[in-house]
Amino acid sequence: MNRSSFHPLLAALAVLSGTGMTHASPLDSDADARLRALHAAPDRAGSLVYRGRVHEPDAARDAVPPYTYERRVAPAGSGLSATHLTRDARGELVISETAQITAGYALQRFEAINRQQGYSGSVIVSEDGRRLSYRLLRDDGQHTAQERVEHAVVAGPSLHGYIAEHWDALMAGATLPVRMVVLAKMTTYGFEIRRHAPATNRAVFTVTPTQWLVRLAVAPLVVTFDPRTREVVRYEGRVPPLRVVNGKPQDFDARVDYTMLAPAYR
Repeated sequence: MNRSSFHPLLAALAVLSGTGMTHASPLDSDADARLRALHAAPDRAGSLVYRGRVHEPDAARDAVPPYTYERRVAPAGSGLSATHLTRDARGELVISETAQITAGYALQRFEAINRQQGYSGSVIVSEDGRRLSYRLLRDDGQHTAQERVEHAVVAGPSLHGYIAEHWDALMAGATLPVRMVVLAKMTTYGFEIRRHAPATNRAVFTVTPTQWLVRLAVAPLVVTFDPRTREVVRYEGRVPPLRVVNGKPQDFDARVDYTMLAPAYR
């Protein structure tokens, strides 16, 4: 599949507003086996960094969340491999996302297995960070695509670390343009990261879509850190799992509260 075969703004609206999404489609046998193996032995993905409770935005912090996820990291060359494992309310592993990143949090590879939407795949970022090579496997077969980008590329498991890596510049007022991977559509979308300065003792950053049509479908993502430790404490915005409303899957704009379980964020 060539990504020029669909209009990027229409694709953005489809993927970010919930239209065209499938639910509980079968995974290929290899992806299914890998997800089951991670469910049985999550330590395979590395050491536990934190757990996140994925709530409705206005839910009480101690409410039972519809999803939880954990961050696990392992050494990978001079950088690390960061994996997010998302479980539903029954404890079943439904999504695995892994980012291989350099010591400076430059994304090198991102791969995902998503049981809810029935796909698995990966994207490889060229050494200069400007060319992306996608592979996506769905029930209608294997698809590939290429993309050229002008800005740094981020994915779910690398976003918070990218903010922390550029802490000083952001705290000084810089605006950082990035491209966010949407693997299900084999493309990226533009966002801008900047510091938000509310009257609190937290360090708050917004991640805002640059295209106006995407902004209609996706509110700015908000990431909150403890400025003393530079540990992430809360995330607000679009999350990988879907929520089911009246039997239909929909995109989920959630609040995630984190509990750190490692001495420092990685």
